[in-house]
Amino acid sequence: MAGDNAPFANIIQFWVNRLADWVFYGACDPSLGKAGASRDPSALLVGGFNRQTGVLDVVEAGIRKRLPDRIIEDVIAYQAEYRCLLWVIETVQFQAFLYSELVKRAAARGIPVPARGVQPITDKLLRIESLQPHVKNGLIRLHPSQTTLLEQLRHFPKADHDDGPDALQMLWMAATTMGLGVSGFQSLGRHGARQGDDYGRDSRRMF
Repeated sequence: MAGDNAPFANIIQFWVNRLADWVFYGACDPSLGKAGASRDPSALLVGGFNRQTGVLDVVEAGIRKRLPDRIIEDVIAYQAEYRCLLWVIETVQFQAFLYSELVKRAAARGIPVPARGVQPITDKLLRIESLQPHVKNGLIRLHPSQTTLLEQLRHFPKADHDDGPDALQMLWMAATTMGLGVSGFQSLGRHGARQGDDYGRDSRRMF
């Protein structure tokens, strides 16, 4: 396990009080590449972003092994509670099906999820390491109760899993760019199309 030499080991800062100024964003790393006991945890994060200060506070960090149906239900539940302006969802291989099913099921429930699919195009470790100065400068803060995310960050890059930090990088870019130009990712439109392939000029302004 990584110790004091890990990039996030001794720099994590915490938020305490919920803020009325927060606007919410969500990120989902489904981690559906393996089955059975070896399945990686999925990571669902919700962050409250203060546009006045540029600080992102992680308010939900649900990191555990889930079946695809549970992932969809949990995202819808978070959306019902927080009304996130945008969800960024990694859509690699058959994760794209989960993305499409989530959008359809949420709309049918009357809780539309404003989701944008993204595909990684750069190295995961470099993407996660890019968060280090923002964490050190107090622009990304966690809550002490988020033990799994804290452990994954503190022991990165030698932790058993890095799904939480990967989702945190997606969350940070969603909050700071509204999903446009998510660093290290190719942004996709509906049904897995590249950004711009199926959105008109007016609808693109929403993201």
